[in-house]
Amino acid sequence: MNNHFVGKYASVEKDWAYVNPNVFQFNADSTFLNEYYIAHLSSYAVGKWKRGKGDTLILNTPIKSTVIPIRLKKLDYAAKNSIDLSINLQIVGGLDLKNYHCYVLWNHLDYKKVRCDSLSQIYVNGPVDSLYFSFTKDIIGEFEQHTFPLNSEKFTFNPSLENNINLQVSFKDSLFYYHPFNEEKIVVKKNGIEIFNSYVKKWQLLKKIPKSKKIFIDFDG
Repeated sequence: MNNHFVGKYASVEKDWAYVNPNVFQFNADSTFLNEYYIAHLSSYAVGKWKRGKGDTLILNTPIKSTVIPIRLKKLDYAAKNSIDLSINLQIVGGLDLKNYHCYVLWNHLDYKKVRCDSLSQIYVNGPVDSLYFSFTKDIIGEFEQHTFPLNSEKFTFNPSLENNINLQVSFKDSLFYYHPFNEEKIVVKKNGIEIFNSYVKKWQLLKKIPKSKKIFIDFDG
């Protein structure tokens, strides 16, 4: 496979206001750009491509995952069938915490939505053996702004012994808009490329378009 795939690609579907919601640019220096838009949500990626087996390319970004780590600060025993949870949250480079929401999800079944400036005391009805968090950025004003969620790693514990929990969570605000690629495979076709769209959970065809066409919103490519 030569470098005939170098150039710009755009998805053929139309989503809401975006005629081409998923766009790529592959450069001869083994770099690529990506923007993705669906309704009011967006993400971007800047990374490197390399050749895979056959007619495939492998994509990687410097950040391989946006899963947020959880650090345990304090854990105490209390003789009750519930969880008293507090979260020390830091969003680096972000806005006031009132502009974010945290979804507390436990036992794969239940959840509670809490504004991120109100995480000092969260009551979770037990028993609970595992939980994780999903964070969103929701700016409500003249123009609403929302983001794809950022999920934390799962926290597990002994529900019969551990009831008072204080957790430390810290991440960068910019991750809300970042789409990581970790050894992601794309297939080069005669009429374009195929890539698995992780947002809609299906393979997607992107057609090659003229280099002169402006397809990016945030990039100048």
